[in-house]
Amino acid sequence: MLLIRFIRKLLSLPFFWVGQLAGAFQSPLAASLFQIAWLISADGQTGFTALTAMSKHSPAVLVIARGLEWMKTNPRVEIAAYVGLLSAMEGDDQTAREMLAGCREFGKDHNGLIEMLEFMIAHRFEPPGAAAECARRLDTQDDVSPSVSVMIHTELLWHDMLAKRFDEVKRRTNLMLSIGNAPAAAVAAAAMARYEGNEPRALRYDQESASLPPAERFYYQYLAAWATGLERQAHDCMARLIERDGALAEMARQTVIAAGGTVS
Repeated sequence: MLLIRFIRKLLSLPFFWVGQLAGAFQSPLAASLFQIAWLISADGQTGFTALTAMSKHSPAVLVIARGLEWMKTNPRVEIAAYVGLLSAMEGDDQTAREMLAGCREFGKDHNGLIEMLEFMIAHRFEPPGAAAECARRLDTQDDVSPSVSVMIHTELLWHDMLAKRFDEVKRRTNLMLSIGNAPAAAVAAAAMARYEGNEPRALRYDQESASLPPAERFYYQYLAAWATGLERQAHDCMARLIERDGALAEMARQTVIAAGGTVS
């Protein structure tokens, strides 16, 4: 059996390598080549790569349908987790939870996708505070991937921000920024600098947070402005957020309400 898997993987490699080359040039052909490699190898990581390539050029609903089709014949943890993540982002609670249950049957993946899916479900579909509880539980694990670690620290950082535990916010912010690029933490660092009256330092952190997508940046800036009592800035950030992403704006409102705040 292992020999057959090895041979299939070997035969798929030319398609995978050419797919990587096509992907470097942002060509839609990459998705087709990765799919061929998946059909030959039935390797979970290859299937995951194929679905992520499809996501760049196809609607999420089509990628989800393709992943569900593959799961019927060659169920793999990477595919189940990615389909679950896409489903959660599309607001499909049932499919996301079904894929999470499937992931737990297949075992642990090496990308941290199961943990990401678990957190995404808590964040999108469960009561306020569930995401922070999920992050705390994952934080006790020793084998989380770097991407999951960033996700955990980001959630706990903003949970502390909304609770106005500013000493803990500064501690976690400094930790994240010392490890590497962390634009969401830079937004928090800028807010703390303004809270302490250090505008030049705040402006430096503003530059570090510029790599965030605009809507995501305004989301975090709104939360930070509310937590630090900057009502005018919070109002401006909310207005800009509404222009770019109404759903995210509503999520920001509900997050503040859950933290005991009021919104206009």
